[in-house]
Amino acid sequence: MNRKRSPGGSGKQEALALLQSGRLVEARELCARLCKRHVNDADAWHMLCVTQARLGSFEAARDACRRTLALRPSSAETHDMLGAILQELGEVDEAVAEHRRALRLNPDYAGAHYNLGNALRRRGGIADAESCFRMTVRLQPGFAMAHNNLGNTLEAQGKTAEAIESYRAAIQVGPRYPDAWMNLGRALLDSGEPEAARPACATAVHLAPGSAQAYRGLGMVCERLGRYDDAVSQYRKAAAIAPENAEARLELAGALQRLGRLDEAKTEFEHALAIVPGNPQAVAGLAHVFERQGELETAHGLIRPLIGAGSDDGYVALVFCRISEQLGREHEALALAERPLGNASLPAALRRELHFAVARIYDRLGQVDNAFAHFRQANDEGLGRFDAGGFADQVNEQREFCTPDRMARLPHAAERSERPVFIVGMPRSGTSLVEQILASHPQVYGAGELQDLPDLAASLPARFAPGRTYAQTLERLRPRDVDELARGYLEHLQRLSPQATRVTDKMPHNFLHLGLIELLFPGARIIHCLRDPLDTCLSCYFQDFGARHPYSAKLAWLGAYYRQYERLMAHWRGVLTLPMFEIRYEDLVADQETWTRRLVEFCALPWDEHCLRFHESRRIVNTASYAQVRRPLYQSSVGRWRHYDPYLHELRETLEDDRTRAAT
Repeated sequence: MNRKRSPGGSGKQEALALLQSGRLVEARELCARLCKRHVNDADAWHMLCVTQARLGSFEAARDACRRTLALRPSSAETHDMLGAILQELGEVDEAVAEHRRALRLNPDYAGAHYNLGNALRRRGGIADAESCFRMTVRLQPGFAMAHNNLGNTLEAQGKTAEAIESYRAAIQVGPRYPDAWMNLGRALLDSGEPEAARPACATAVHLAPGSAQAYRGLGMVCERLGRYDDAVSQYRKAAAIAPENAEARLELAGALQRLGRLDEAKTEFEHALAIVPGNPQAVAGLAHVFERQGELETAHGLIRPLIGAGSDDGYVALVFCRISEQLGREHEALALAERPLGNASLPAALRRELHFAVARIYDRLGQVDNAFAHFRQANDEGLGRFDAGGFADQVNEQREFCTPDRMARLPHAAERSERPVFIVGMPRSGTSLVEQILASHPQVYGAGELQDLPDLAASLPARFAPGRTYAQTLERLRPRDVDELARGYLEHLQRLSPQATRVTDKMPHNFLHLGLIELLFPGARIIHCLRDPLDTCLSCYFQDFGARHPYSAKLAWLGAYYRQYERLMAHWRGVLTLPMFEIRYEDLVADQETWTRRLVEFCALPWDEHCLRFHESRRIVNTASYAQVRRPLYQSSVGRWRHYDPYLHELRETLEDDRTRAAT
């Protein structure tokens, strides 16, 4: 008995083979002939729809899909496919209707739930989209894109912790899915976990080396961690892949600006303006460069037209706030800043910066209540995580391990270079000022906050003693190890300034690594900057340190951190053999010449009058103190905490509690 063959059976098999092998144009031509020959063959029309869609011919695909439905109206798959095609054509309402028809025909069709979620999200129905994606992953747990898109809808609703879990679920079922790694990195960054975000973004770059978005994500993480050189490198790669992407240019410009590479930053802002003429962020960024270079009128001239036009752009308001004091227009700046701060969609990082800028204006105007309210909002906006107990354990371990006897027994580097001068202390204790004074000497190069020692310290356990702590690793170092580690750092100083007699490294947190410094640089000098604890902590709270110093976001955290720093420095005084010069900020501003002469003498340098005129130096400073070091010494920051005393109960309590515990 002969079996009846379906119309065009062999032709459809051939078309299917062409489709599966990616020969789409040939498949389309064959499907078109089959449809013309067999006008009532739903399978032929369906295959023509698929080939047209894959070729991006969505209008033709829509027509073929509708012919299929005319012949097979009860096909959930075809209704869902038509909905997906309509989404591509921007006909979102019609797409939603088709996906819902598919689900009425087959309520357990995971693909239709997923596509309906995408359509609803495009239409603004975030909560409904979330429900669709939840149903999708319940029906098809191995659908990585559904987990990822569920994460996107959760994040859009501010449910960042749940979003992170969804991205991790996407990665678990699709470990080579770069979008999920990118989104996980971004969500971790938004939740104040940049260290955790870094490997996620690095994995996205590895999986999608041609993605500008992946490099931008990694650049953002590096920037939040204060690793601006690394951020520049990632943003440059993004700009090379997508040279007409204005956002990548703006991010690159911002990182260059933070490094003090102002001419390069200016070039990138100009590139962004060439791509998007009049872009407010680019105009504001360019104005900020001129402000950093001391050209206030030029900076104001750039943003004046935008201000006059009633701009509500946050970047414009930010720059205007920064230059308003010198222009005598602080009240106008405050009024301008109200507009973007009232916009719920303002990016969190920009909102944070703007709150800080507004707070500083209120502080200068003596409006303490308003100032503190904005400082608090700024810190709450980017609140990260600080493990006070973990930090105390870290300090205790160093105090217990680094005893005088053990430090004397450990190997020390053979080279006794006197070039390194380490300026340490709490941030905002005068470290930038001290470096600026010394860098004004013709024989001194101010290297700023070098990341070398923190990076080196972080790498030691993995390199020399896996599974052991940082302090325990010091005992595993051999003479050749300390020589090699020291040589790498000293070679970096040589590249920075081959001629300088002294090179300063003012990374404040190197107080955590003074034991390592003792071993690697037996000829080095240490300058320890001190300042009143309340003034120091309050000044940290008033700075936009972000993820680099997570403890600075809460006054109680600051108090706990300060006391542990104080305990560790007290320990080093009794352990280190390196020469250490301690200088109080209050003494320096009260008697500049005496203490400046002592600084220069401690560094074994001849006296030079330029050190008293440090504010005249054209050296670029890339810390929060860049504006202050351009001015002669002033005493208004001494005892500043008294203005804010009503708000410092929590800080005082933490400082005193820790001091009492340390005494007992």
